[in-house]
Amino acid sequence: MKRFLYYLVWLIIISAVLVVGLQYQTRLQEEAEATYHLIPVVQFMSVFPIVIGVFLRLPTFVLQVRAGTPWAVDWLKLVVIALPAGYIALLPILYFATETVLPLATIVMTMESQTLTITAGIIFGYVLLDSLKSGTQPNGKDPADLRYRKE
Repeated sequence: MKRFLYYLVWLIIISAVLVVGLQYQTRLQEEAEATYHLIPVVQFMSVFPIVIGVFLRLPTFVLQVRAGTPWAVDWLKLVVIALPAGYIALLPILYFATETVLPLATIVMTMESQTLTITAGIIFGYVLLDSLKSGTQPNGKDPADLRYRKE
């Protein structure tokens, strides 16, 4: 019952953040339509999915922090998954912030849908916290490392 309430509270918090964020996004879009200042909308629409991804991983992360076990960083997951996802998620901001041509910028910015950047942002936020692993085996090996798993 305690675990159920814990996750229920997190569901309410994440839902509230989602609702408030979407309302703020709507307000920014209306303001952009009136003033033609698109940068705040682009910034918010790039960062908000990352925040949602962090919030989705936060309940488990809090439990890991409370466990008090040693910490390690899963660099492989951070580099292979989070880095490309973060690049795609933040590409709209980078597109307007730099004058250089960025790889994939034209493809991502000319898509009719923002599904790619939203999904990449959620993945980036989630994996950012997920790559911080708590607990190691007594031999000091990372349990997430496939080289040390017995088959």
